[in-house]
Amino acid sequence: MTPLLRSPSQLVNPLARQRFLGFGTAAGGGEWTPALLSPMTWFDAASIGVGNGNPIGTWSNQGTLGASGDATATGTARPTLSSTGINGGPAVLFDGVDDLMAFSHSATTAFTIWFIYKANTASGRHRVYDDVGGNRLVGFYDTSRSVFTGSFLYNGSTATSTQVFIAQASSSGRSFRVNGTTVTDATSAGVLTGVAGLGKTTEFIKGNVSELGLMNRILTAGELTSLTQYLTNKSGVSA
Repeated sequence: MTPLLRSPSQLVNPLARQRFLGFGTAAGGGEWTPALLSPMTWFDAASIGVGNGNPIGTWSNQGTLGASGDATATGTARPTLSSTGINGGPAVLFDGVDDLMAFSHSATTAFTIWFIYKANTASGRHRVYDDVGGNRLVGFYDTSRSVFTGSFLYNGSTATSTQVFIAQASSSGRSFRVNGTTVTDATSAGVLTGVAGLGKTTEFIKGNVSELGLMNRILTAGELTSLTQYLTNKSGVSA
């Protein structure tokens, strides 16, 4: 008996639904992933080998910089793995008290940053990048700091729902997308230095991060569409 062909609305699994519609696949077939963009930094919580609730000392970089770009933490500063932290999948849980992971990457005047984040508190603001002094940060959540030149700051909803952020900047301008929609952000474009961290001393992330990527260029329109589809599908967010 020939099985009935399901319609897109009948496919519960988001990846299956995207494949049915022709999305989420690479040009040569197979599932699309950010590896096709050759990012210099790519952290994916699915690659972490510790068990649920265990501390994470190293978050391995799957980008082109390899192990030289690993994010590391020691002692009580280590975040933990939440096996169902975002959309039923793994995420790195930062406690908002002292968890902090530092990593290095290549400095560049044109860049793309993306990450999937779910806050554990509904106060404060989401900042993607902060270009001032030694405070080059990626993806932290704070309650009081000022906005600095080069920052990407989301002043929209601070609810504890999952957020997908894509920030891009170059000499020709900048753009900031939250859950696939362009939003107004902080100030003018900055530069991406080689120093970064998931959080910073006295300014800690309080929530889950399931993925983070850094590019040393802005994306083409097609790449941006593919990345947005991938991130929203993974996070369960509707773009």
